[in-house]
Amino acid sequence: MPEKEVTLRSVQEALEDVKTHRPDLVSSSIPPEAVLATIDKVLLAYWADPDVSYIQPVWVFAGEAKTEDGRKERFDAITPAIAGVRIYSP
Repeated sequence: MPEKEVTLRSVQEALEDVKTHRPDLVSSSIPPEAVLATIDKVLLAYWADPDVSYIQPVWVFAGEAKTEDGRKERFDAITPAIAGVRIYSP
């Protein structure tokens, strides 16, 4: 049973946080030396933290980043799906 109903932020709002590298809202493995990032998958998932008694919805963006030297790396970027909420982590 849900604790309460919430309204989700749009994928476009969440993507803007990822594009602007909002460190207060985005957990990302995009390499800092990336010059191009291509997103090929977007998922609605749930973030579970053992220190918190509830889970929260998050948007997960997955893709491939290209660095200045031509290297390609897979990445994930995770941001809250609820406005005004941060991802909790220990």
